[in-house]
Formats: sequence, C-alpha cells, structure tokens
Amino acid sequence: MGTRLKNILLNQTNNNLFKNEIVRKYDKMHITYRNKQNIFTVNLSYNSIQKLEKKNFKHVSKKQNEQVAFNVDRNTFLKKVIDNIKEKPELRNEPKKIVIDFSSPNIAKPFHMGHLRSTIIGNFVANIHEYFANDVVRLNYLGDWGTQFGLLQYGLESQNIAITQMDNPLKKLYEVYVEANKQSACNENVLNKAKKYFSDIEQGRADLGNWRNIREITVKELDKVYQRLGIKFDEYHWESNYNGEAIKGLIANLEEQNIVTTEATGAKVVKVKDKNVTILKSDNSTLYLSRDIAALLDRYKRYKKFCYQ
Repeated sequence: MGTRLKNILLNQTNNNLFKNEIVRKYDKMHITYRNKQNIFTVNLSYNSIQKLEKKNFKHVSKKQNEQVAFNVDRNTFLKKVIDNIKEKPELRNEPKKIVIDFSSPNIAKPFHMGHLRSTIIGNFVANIHEYFANDVVRLNYLGDWGTQFGLLQYGLESQNIAITQMDNPLKKLYEVYVEANKQSACNENVLNKAKKYFSDIEQGRADLGNWRNIREITVKELDKVYQRLGIKFDEYHWESNYNGEAIKGLIANLEEQNIVTTEATGAKVVKVKDKNVTILKSDNSTLYLSRDIAALLDRYKRYKKFCYQ
C-alpha cells in the first residue's frame, strides 16, 4: 500500500500526537478486512514503540511491546480515498488505436464462468483506454466451427429435434451436444459421422441452415447476458470466417515458402522443433490451430495501424 493510502488510514484516528508518532516510527503495516464488521484492522510495527506514552494509545491496542492495532470503518476510508483523488490523469494529445479481443464464447452453449473472467477483464481494459481518449475497437471472436458442430448436428438428427421448436434453445442445444459427445466416446461411428458432416460443410457440400439458426439463437442469448453486465461490442468475428475454403490462399502461400509440407496421408503439416504439427487434415478440414493462424494474419492486415490486445 502506498504512503498516501497509509496516511489516509492513519488520519481516521482522533489523536494527533499518536498519528505524528506513527508516521515517524512505523516500519511495517498489515491491513486485514473484516467483512462482517465492515472494518479494516490496521496492524503497525515500530522500531521503538516504548517511547510512545501510554496516554497516546486510547484508540489502539498494544501487542508484545512492538505492535499497535486499530480499526477503521470501511465506508469512511473509501470516502476519504475518493475525496483525495483530485488530480485527473493527463490525456494523450494523439490517441492510440486499440483493438481488444475478449469474451469469445462458443455457439450453442450457455455463457458460463469460464467466459466471465475474459469478459470482465477485457471490458475493464477497454474502459480504461476509452477514458484516456483512445480509439477502441471491442472485438468478440465466437467459436462457431469445428467437429463439435458436427457432433451437435448428429445429435439433432438422431433425436429428430427441430431448432425452431425449442422452448429454451441454448439449454437444449447444449444437452444435445453433451449426449452426442458421450456417444462418440464409446461409438466410433458417431465420431466419424460428426467429422464427415463437418468436412462436408467446410467444403460446401452440406446445407448450412441449422448452423445459421444456431448462430442467430446464440447471439440473441449472449446479448441478454452482455446487457446485464453493461458490456458492448463493436465487432463480432466468427471462427467460420477462416474455414477450409477461406484459407486456401493462405495454405498455398505457406507452401510456396516451404513452411507447410504435405504428408503421405494428405495432411498439411508445419515442422516445429523437429515435430510435425498438423494444420490441415487429410480431408482438407481445418483445425483450431489453422483457423487461429488465419485469424491472426487477417487481423494483422485489418488492424495494422492498431495496437492489438
């Protein structure tokens, strides 16, 4: 804790002599917050506490001849801190351009605690930059692609569920996905069907109607959560923006530079520390990694003049 805050705490005692002695003599300060009592307990250590007269300890308790402790009301302390903030920070003459990528939940799944940390911290950082008059873009990158969507599609078809007829769509979609995922763990045919479906939609061989409806449902539900949290986004980006068709040019460019090679199975790989890392499967469907690489390069081009966070 800084000296300024320490002095604000000390100023809550009524004995001026005591405050003056403490300011000169204390070496260490330890503060504990007691939630039920709504107070801060301040413990101070001294070099020579015995020099303080007993009459100066009316508002404190003495421990082992080397420590004193006193309590400060939380609300009083917070008011003093806020009242002491008189100087506003100097704003930049030339604001920076800042892109902040945060939250990033997946479609067809409820917003949960795993997303809350990124959402709150990202919004906090964005608010600070906006206060300093920077040009801020709040970006939400949603996961709407991958084999997990194939599993969801399998579950919907196997249970004969129509998306437009669900009362609590996100809850139901998540239950369908969980059940399909359990089946895939013990039935290889289920996993193969999910992989084939995902490969088909990547290559444009399957209808995307269900996928579009699920995206729309998810965004509506997420907006309700974000409104409750007081959070807004300027742009939504989608993992599907970097599907197999969309990144063909990127893969070709990496192959020309001998960064990407093709294995006998047909999979595209990159050698990293003597290990081959797959970025495109043998059926030409993408992975998280390949989509993340494509997204990174796209943002570099799109926000070249921005600071990306």
